[in-house]
Amino acid sequence: AAEARASDVGFLPGSDARLPAFKAQPTDRPQSIARVKPVQGVPTLVIDGKPYGPMIYTRCAGTLEQIGQIADRDFPVHFEMVGSVGWPGEQEETFKRLDGQLARFLERVPNARILLRLYLCNPRNFARDYPDETLTFNDGARDHFTKWYAMTDRPLAERGYPSFASEVWRQKTAEALFNYVTHVRQSAYSKNIIGYFICGGGTEEWYYWGDYDHDKYALDFSKPMLKAFRNYLRVKYGGDVGKLRAAWNAPDVDFETALPPDPLSRKATEAGVFWSADKGQRNRDYYFVHNKVMEDSLLIFAHAVKQACDREQLVGMFHGYLQNHWLLEGGQATLKELLRSPDVDFWSGPPQYNRRGPGEHACIRFLMASLKQHGKLWISESDIRTNFSEPSPGNPSLHGRPPNLEETLACLQREFAHQLCEGGNGWWFQMGKEWYHH
Repeated sequence: AAEARASDVGFLPGSDARLPAFKAQPTDRPQSIARVKPVQGVPTLVIDGKPYGPMIYTRCAGTLEQIGQIADRDFPVHFEMVGSVGWPGEQEETFKRLDGQLARFLERVPNARILLRLYLCNPRNFARDYPDETLTFNDGARDHFTKWYAMTDRPLAERGYPSFASEVWRQKTAEALFNYVTHVRQSAYSKNIIGYFICGGGTEEWYYWGDYDHDKYALDFSKPMLKAFRNYLRVKYGGDVGKLRAAWNAPDVDFETALPPDPLSRKATEAGVFWSADKGQRNRDYYFVHNKVMEDSLLIFAHAVKQACDREQLVGMFHGYLQNHWLLEGGQATLKELLRSPDVDFWSGPPQYNRRGPGEHACIRFLMASLKQHGKLWISESDIRTNFSEPSPGNPSLHGRPPNLEETLACLQREFAHQLCEGGNGWWFQMGKEWYHH
């Protein structure tokens, strides 16, 4: 898989998507070489020839002092959340912020090996400068979201998420990523960095934001998505409008004006939970595109990072939520190309939330045997609650929060054992200051 050619990757038929063509910049700074390689037959995190696992650490809400305490307990590998990568031509402040954050981190843990967690979906002024490139609802508006992620500091008129089909967003983000990785590899902390975890979408997990009224509204009706959808239909039906009309059972549809299904059509099934062959083809056609544009965006971003780091560091992402997820609408239902891409080393996701308490199993969201078959690693985002985490009002056991220290330790041991026995990895994800410090 590592020797496969990235150019073999298949994008959405009829789309304008393309892999960026960057070349790693020379640097005289030392680099850590990080790979996912088989160790005793299991895909394993290997840094400078040494295997690591099964658990690493993300401080999230933790303090700098706590990072040092965790490192003293034999955690050499860390994820660090560093926010937005910025926008081409406007990254000077982004780099300055990154340099300062890592300097403070490395004061506490000088020899840390760090995966940088990057966010790609909130470029400042994107909705203002590229209004036609933003996610759009079926009524033409973009502001029906009841919550805004990473945009609450902006005026409502300047809020808008990039469409996952937007080539403007894809190519400029790829350029920003290349600049970002190039900066890291030329920095004083270059040896500490072992890879890049690229995040976006809802809660940074690469699904469509869902905070809106699904009975009234549906995504995505933006210009980039309509173009991608209609081009796909032309390819699929060979430009024969008669075939399109027969498949959709719609005598008036054509390639120039075809639209994604409306909110009610998406929910209307004819055979239990299934769409019928004669009434559901429009839904099936659209949802393939709806998901494939997400996959294509990730292929582009992963390739940009791999080129920038000269294939010496890791690339990972949240993906593969086939279990316990809002599947078709969410955006992760096409994944074949990401599984076989040589630019992607690992996938991640939190264990499912409704079965992770004492005596339960904390199900992994993807099929780990599939990842192993493709030479890739699963790194679980183990945001396992402890009895020191904050109880939810009215539901103290929400997300599996144990009631006492004894059951807390049992849940943490189960999570460790789950990764060890399945051949995965994980990072403890500290979303509260006192979760793991007892």
